[in-house]
Amino acid sequence: MTALETAARIAVDLLVREDFDTLIRMDQGGRVSAAALERTIADYGRTLVSPPHEWWSTVTITPVHRDGTPTLHAAVPLWTTEEGRSDLTLELEMTEIAPETYETALLDLHVL
Repeated sequence: MTALETAARIAVDLLVREDFDTLIRMDQGGRVSAAALERTIADYGRTLVSPPHEWWSTVTITPVHRDGTPTLHAAVPLWTTEEGRSDLTLELEMTEIAPETYETALLDLHVL
């Protein structure tokens, strides 16, 4: 597992465990509130679960050009008990702050 995958997996695992406060503390961007995350999941009406081991191949990574700092946008599909891969997507901005170390900012949680 790469450092990038690990950083995204941590964010997903916190979301699945509904540990919104820790997820928000981890977030360096401050764009999404714990209440907004909770509301989106409640409105979706299904139970989030950890994605399967091979989930990383479903994540879309796009480079973002930002002042020479290596930054990536990750569109991370989520899984639910009821449907497997769901229509919910977690969007992250991941900035490499040291070799193989990523700062993660939450951009959005939405239904595609």
